[in-house]
Amino acid sequence: RIQHDYFDVHRELLDAIHFSPKGFTTSQEVNGRFKELGHRRFTKMLYSIGTDFTGFEERLISTTERLLGTLEYTGTEQDVYVIVGLDCTNIYSTQFRGSQITVLCLEATDGDFDVLELLLSHECHHWKRQQQLSNNIFTSTVGERMVSEGLASYFSQEVQPGHEISDYCYVPPDTVQWVVDNWNLLDDIHDDLNSSRWMAAFFSRNPSEQMVDGMPPRTGYVFGYLKVRQFLSVIQKDASQMAGIEWNAVMA
Repeated sequence: RIQHDYFDVHRELLDAIHFSPKGFTTSQEVNGRFKELGHRRFTKMLYSIGTDFTGFEERLISTTERLLGTLEYTGTEQDVYVIVGLDCTNIYSTQFRGSQITVLCLEATDGDFDVLELLLSHECHHWKRQQQLSNNIFTSTVGERMVSEGLASYFSQEVQPGHEISDYCYVPPDTVQWVVDNWNLLDDIHDDLNSSRWMAAFFSRNPSEQMVDGMPPRTGYVFGYLKVRQFLSVIQKDASQMAGIEWNAVMA
Protein backbone atom coordinates (compact mmCIF):
# COMPACT_ATOMS: atom_id res chain seq x y z
CA ARG A 1 0.00 0.00 0.00
CA ILE A 2 2.83 2.45 0.79
CA GLN A 3 4.28 1.89 -2.64
CA HIS A 4 0.92 2.14 -4.41
CA ASP A 5 -0.56 5.09 -2.47
CA TYR A 6 2.62 7.11 -1.98
CA PHE A 7 5.66 6.20 -4.09
CA ASP A 8 3.66 5.59 -7.27
CA VAL A 9 1.30 8.57 -6.84
CA HIS A 10 4.16 11.02 -6.25
CA ARG A 11 6.70 9.31 -8.51
CA GLU A 12 7.42 12.36 -10.71
CA LEU A 13 8.17 14.66 -7.78
CA LEU A 14 10.08 12.04 -5.82
CA ASP A 15 12.12 11.14 -8.87
CA ALA A 16 13.13 14.78 -9.36
CA ILE A 17 14.08 15.59 -5.76
CA HIS A 18 15.06 12.23 -4.27
CA PHE A 19 15.25 9.09 -6.39
CA SER A 20 17.45 10.38 -9.21
CA PRO A 21 19.66 12.69 -7.07
CA LYS A 22 20.39 9.73 -4.77
CA GLY A 23 21.23 7.33 -7.58
CA PHE A 24 17.95 5.44 -8.09
CA THR A 25 17.49 6.28 -11.75
CA THR A 26 15.01 3.62 -12.87
CA SER A 27 11.68 2.33 -11.59
CA GLN A 28 13.29 -1.07 -11.15
CA GLU A 29 15.93 0.39 -8.83
CA VAL A 30 13.32 2.33 -6.83
CA ASN A 31 11.02 -0.68 -6.49
CA GLY A 32 13.94 -2.94 -5.66
CA ARG A 33 15.11 -0.61 -2.90
CA PHE A 34 11.62 -0.40 -1.43
CA LYS A 35 11.29 -4.18 -1.54
CA GLU A 36 14.66 -4.49 0.19
CA LEU A 37 13.55 -2.12 2.98
CA GLY A 38 10.12 -3.68 3.45
CA HIS A 39 7.07 -1.93 4.86
CA ARG A 40 8.13 -2.62 8.47
CA ARG A 41 10.98 -0.12 8.05
CA PHE A 42 8.34 2.65 8.01
CA THR A 43 6.03 1.36 10.75
CA LYS A 44 7.58 3.25 13.69
CA MET A 45 7.56 6.48 11.69
CA LEU A 46 3.89 6.06 10.80
CA TYR A 47 2.91 5.41 14.43
CA SER A 48 4.95 8.40 15.63
CA ILE A 49 3.33 10.82 13.22
CA GLY A 50 -0.19 9.42 13.56
CA THR A 51 -3.05 10.85 11.54
CA ASP A 52 -2.85 14.53 12.52
CA PHE A 53 -0.80 15.53 9.48
CA THR A 54 -1.78 19.19 9.74
CA GLY A 55 -0.62 19.35 13.36
CA PHE A 56 2.62 17.61 12.44
CA GLU A 57 3.26 20.09 9.63
CA GLU A 58 2.48 23.07 11.87
CA ARG A 59 4.91 21.78 14.47
CA LEU A 60 7.63 21.42 11.84
CA ILE A 61 7.03 24.97 10.65
CA SER A 62 7.02 26.45 14.16
CA THR A 63 10.21 24.57 15.05
CA THR A 64 11.95 25.86 11.93
CA GLU A 65 10.78 29.43 12.55
CA ARG A 66 12.04 29.27 16.14
CA LEU A 67 15.47 28.08 14.98
CA LEU A 68 15.66 30.78 12.32
CA GLY A 69 14.69 33.32 14.96
CA THR A 70 17.58 32.19 17.13
CA LEU A 71 19.89 32.71 14.15
CA GLU A 72 18.28 36.09 13.33
CA TYR A 73 17.81 34.88 9.78
CA THR A 74 16.48 37.57 7.45
CA GLY A 75 17.07 35.92 4.08
CA THR A 76 14.61 34.64 1.54
CA GLU A 77 12.12 31.94 2.43
CA GLN A 78 13.29 28.38 1.85
CA ASP A 79 11.18 25.57 0.40
CA VAL A 80 11.44 22.41 2.49
CA TYR A 81 10.07 19.19 1.03
CA VAL A 82 9.24 16.74 3.81
CA ILE A 83 9.10 13.29 2.23
CA VAL A 84 9.33 9.59 2.89
CA GLY A 85 12.37 8.47 0.96
CA LEU A 86 14.43 5.35 0.41
CA ASP A 87 16.37 5.39 3.71
CA CYS A 88 19.63 6.49 2.09
CA THR A 89 20.12 9.91 3.74
CA ASN A 90 18.45 12.30 6.18
CA ILE A 91 18.40 15.92 4.96
CA TYR A 92 20.06 17.62 2.01
CA SER A 93 19.92 20.49 -0.47
CA THR A 94 19.23 20.06 -4.16
CA GLN A 95 18.00 21.99 -7.19
CA PHE A 96 14.35 21.78 -8.22
CA ARG A 97 12.72 23.91 -10.90
CA GLY A 98 15.62 26.34 -10.88
CA SER A 99 15.65 26.91 -7.11
CA GLN A 100 17.62 25.51 -4.19
CA ILE A 101 15.41 23.42 -1.93
CA THR A 102 15.83 21.34 1.21
CA VAL A 103 14.62 17.76 1.34
CA LEU A 104 13.91 16.19 4.74
CA CYS A 105 13.49 12.41 4.80
CA LEU A 106 11.14 11.35 7.59
CA GLU A 107 12.21 7.72 7.64
CA ALA A 108 15.64 8.81 8.87
CA THR A 109 14.01 10.20 12.03
CA ASP A 110 11.21 7.65 12.56
CA GLY A 111 9.01 10.70 13.21
CA ASP A 112 10.95 11.59 16.39
CA PHE A 113 10.74 15.36 16.86
CA ASP A 114 14.00 15.58 18.79
CA VAL A 115 15.80 14.10 15.79
CA LEU A 116 13.85 16.35 13.45
CA GLU A 117 14.89 19.40 15.44
CA LEU A 118 18.55 18.36 15.22
CA LEU A 119 18.32 17.99 11.45
CA LEU A 120 16.47 21.26 11.03
CA SER A 121 18.89 23.17 13.25
CA HIS A 122 21.79 21.94 11.13
CA GLU A 123 20.10 23.00 7.92
CA CYS A 124 18.91 26.35 9.29
CA HIS A 125 22.49 27.27 10.13
CA HIS A 126 23.44 26.50 6.53
CA TRP A 127 20.75 28.94 5.35
CA LYS A 128 22.08 31.64 7.65
CA ARG A 129 25.68 31.10 6.55
CA GLN A 130 24.81 31.02 2.86
CA GLN A 131 22.88 34.26 3.33
CA GLN A 132 26.05 35.96 4.56
CA LEU A 133 28.55 34.56 2.05
CA SER A 134 28.75 34.94 -1.72
CA ASN A 135 30.42 31.60 -2.46
CA ASN A 136 28.54 28.29 -2.47
CA ILE A 137 29.18 26.83 0.98
CA PHE A 138 28.79 23.24 -0.28
CA THR A 139 30.84 23.20 -3.47
CA SER A 140 33.42 26.00 -3.45
CA THR A 141 36.30 24.53 -1.40
CA VAL A 142 36.97 21.74 1.08
CA GLY A 143 37.86 24.31 3.73
CA GLU A 144 34.57 26.15 3.29
CA ARG A 145 32.57 22.93 3.41
CA MET A 146 34.36 21.73 6.56
CA VAL A 147 33.71 24.96 8.43
CA SER A 148 30.11 25.23 7.19
CA GLU A 149 29.34 21.69 8.33
CA GLY A 150 31.24 22.17 11.58
CA LEU A 151 29.34 25.34 12.45
CA ALA A 152 26.01 23.70 11.61
CA SER A 153 26.82 20.67 13.76
CA TYR A 154 27.91 22.88 16.63
CA PHE A 155 24.73 24.92 16.37
CA SER A 156 22.80 21.66 16.74
CA GLN A 157 24.74 21.09 19.95
CA GLU A 158 23.72 24.53 21.19
CA VAL A 159 20.10 23.68 20.44
CA GLN A 160 20.26 20.21 21.99
CA PRO A 161 23.28 19.78 24.29
CA GLY A 162 24.25 16.44 25.73
CA HIS A 163 24.48 14.24 22.64
CA GLU A 164 27.57 12.46 21.35
CA ILE A 165 29.68 14.09 18.64
CA SER A 166 28.61 11.30 16.30
CA ASP A 167 24.97 12.37 16.73
CA TYR A 168 25.72 15.94 15.70
CA CYS A 169 27.87 14.88 12.74
CA TYR A 170 25.69 11.94 11.61
CA VAL A 171 28.52 9.44 11.54
CA PRO A 172 29.28 6.22 13.47
CA PRO A 173 31.23 6.65 16.73
CA ASP A 174 34.17 4.81 15.15
CA THR A 175 34.51 7.65 12.62
CA VAL A 176 34.86 10.19 15.42
CA GLN A 177 37.54 8.05 17.05
CA TRP A 178 39.39 7.68 13.74
CA VAL A 179 39.54 11.46 13.34
CA VAL A 180 40.83 11.88 16.89
CA ASP A 181 43.45 9.18 16.36
CA ASN A 182 44.58 10.62 13.01
CA TRP A 183 44.32 14.30 13.86
CA ASN A 184 47.87 15.11 12.78
CA LEU A 185 47.36 13.58 9.35
CA LEU A 186 44.19 15.58 8.77
CA ASP A 187 45.62 18.76 10.26
CA ASP A 188 48.32 18.71 7.60
CA ILE A 189 46.01 19.27 4.60
CA HIS A 190 46.18 23.06 4.33
CA ASP A 191 47.32 22.92 0.70
CA ASP A 192 44.11 21.10 -0.21
CA LEU A 193 41.64 23.31 1.65
CA ASN A 194 41.48 25.94 -1.09
CA SER A 195 40.24 23.49 -3.72
CA SER A 196 37.41 20.99 -4.09
CA ARG A 197 39.82 18.15 -4.93
CA TRP A 198 38.98 15.97 -1.94
CA MET A 199 35.36 17.01 -1.46
CA ALA A 200 33.92 13.54 -2.09
CA ALA A 201 36.58 11.85 0.04
CA PHE A 202 35.62 13.97 3.04
CA PHE A 203 31.87 14.26 2.63
CA SER A 204 30.44 11.52 0.41
CA ARG A 205 28.75 8.47 1.92
CA ASN A 206 30.41 6.34 -0.74
CA PRO A 207 33.66 8.03 -1.81
CA SER A 208 35.48 6.60 -4.80
CA GLU A 209 38.90 7.42 -3.34
CA GLN A 210 40.54 8.21 -0.01
CA MET A 211 42.93 11.03 0.81
CA VAL A 212 44.40 8.99 3.68
CA ASP A 213 44.51 5.19 3.74
CA GLY A 214 41.72 3.78 5.88
CA MET A 215 39.86 7.10 6.16
CA PRO A 216 36.16 6.45 6.81
CA PRO A 217 33.46 8.25 4.81
CA ARG A 218 32.28 11.67 5.99
CA THR A 219 35.29 12.45 8.18
CA GLY A 220 35.04 16.06 7.01
CA TYR A 221 31.98 16.56 9.20
CA VAL A 222 33.85 15.46 12.31
CA PHE A 223 37.08 17.29 11.52
CA GLY A 224 35.12 20.46 10.75
CA TYR A 225 33.12 20.15 13.97
CA LEU A 226 36.26 19.70 16.09
CA LYS A 227 37.99 22.63 14.41
CA VAL A 228 34.94 24.83 14.97
CA ARG A 229 34.62 23.73 18.59
CA GLN A 230 38.28 24.57 19.18
CA PHE A 231 37.89 27.98 17.52
CA LEU A 232 34.70 28.93 19.35
CA SER A 233 36.17 27.94 22.71
CA VAL A 234 39.04 30.37 22.14
CA ILE A 235 36.93 33.34 21.04
CA GLN A 236 34.10 32.53 23.48
CA LYS A 237 31.34 32.84 20.88
CA ASP A 238 28.43 30.64 19.80
CA ALA A 239 27.95 29.11 16.37
CA SER A 240 24.74 31.11 16.09
CA GLN A 241 26.80 34.30 16.34
CA MET A 242 29.54 33.26 13.93
CA ALA A 243 27.61 32.08 10.90
CA GLY A 244 29.47 34.49 8.62
CA ILE A 245 33.02 33.78 9.81
CA GLU A 246 35.56 33.17 7.02
CA TRP A 247 36.63 29.55 6.92
CA ASN A 248 40.32 30.49 6.83
CA ALA A 249 40.07 32.01 10.31
CA VAL A 250 38.68 28.79 11.74
CA MET A 251 41.07 26.40 9.98
CA ALA A 252 44.23 28.46 10.60
